Amino acid sequence: MGGYAEKANLPKVKEVLNLLKKDKVKRNSQSYAFAFECIGRLDDSKENLNLLKQLHGDASADGLSLNDVMNLSTFTDDEREIVLDVIQKLDPAFHPVYTPPVLAYKNCLLDTMNQNIQSIDDKELPNINGCSKNNFELNERARLT
Repeated sequence: MGGYAEKANLPKVKEVLNLLKKDKVKRNSQSYAFAFECIGRLDDSKENLNLLKQLHGDASADGLSLNDVMNLSTFTDDEREIVLDVIQKLDPAFHPVYTPPVLAYKNCLLDTMNQNIQSIDDKELPNINGCSKNNFELNERARLT
């Protein structure tokens, strides 16, 4: 399905989605991400927007939110940007909220390594611009003779 989405082959993507529905296979966030990507690679049209709205309704019926499509799917190359752009056509105010990765080990031999894991918080991240500036100044002062 990903190959069809990448090539913007909407008839094939729709065929796969219909087969999944016919066979009573629950579509997951990845299948909706592929469908959204395919639509995103096509020209904007009223027909495509209606299909997008229908897919959004189907995803909701399957218990998936737009955030789930972004957060639970795997993306490569430009897929994430395309899917986000398509979702923002449905909801211009949409901004995905990603689940932070689990950084703790799940092994009794490594449990002691779980004690000093720091949380990732934007406030705690160093000022990248300040660090870059300091590094540049240090390099300027360190001239080889």
